[in-house]
Amino acid sequence: MDKTSRMEQLYSLLPTGRENAVPRETLARTLGVDDRYVRQMLQALRAQDNGDGYVIAADPNGMGYYLSDDPAEVLEYARQVEARAEATRAPLKKARRLLAGIAATDPEGAPVIHCRLAELRGRAGMKQAALVIAMRAEGCAKFDHVALSKAEQGSVILPPRELLAAAKALEVRPADIYPDLPAAYTRVIEGF
Repeated sequence: MDKTSRMEQLYSLLPTGRENAVPRETLARTLGVDDRYVRQMLQALRAQDNGDGYVIAADPNGMGYYLSDDPAEVLEYARQVEARAEATRAPLKKARRLLAGIAATDPEGAPVIHCRLAELRGRAGMKQAALVIAMRAEGCAKFDHVALSKAEQGSVILPPRELLAAAKALEVRPADIYPDLPAAYTRVIEGF
């Protein structure tokens, strides 16, 4: 059975109403999959809006999962999701503080890393597509134009493998691409 079919089956197993909540372990046993897989499918289902008018809620007392269209339960669910999102974003404050010493920030306070990738690519007479192809040839199979654009804008730092592949394709050092990164960081990357 493929993942889509399993997700549809999982959705069909979810009862309506908190009083009918089904534990994740029961869902896993019924589907013949492990608990982690059910958790991942529930997360994917929650992220979809299939237009049915329900949310997949979790009983706060750990009784399980259920579908709800009750306004009070939907509000409670929305608050739970917002609290989780805030907890997930909290570590960004420290990362942004640490990056502030080596990066400018955009109007929302997100770090913008000084990146010379576009400049160096232009000097080499290389289009984005050619650099992406060269980087994929160096083992960066999932690298794409979106990732390259984000790096060129300075909104992300290329991971070590991608940075080395870009440097090799452009015939420069990693430190030439990111001149403001600490020397220790670029030495580590060059030894990667």
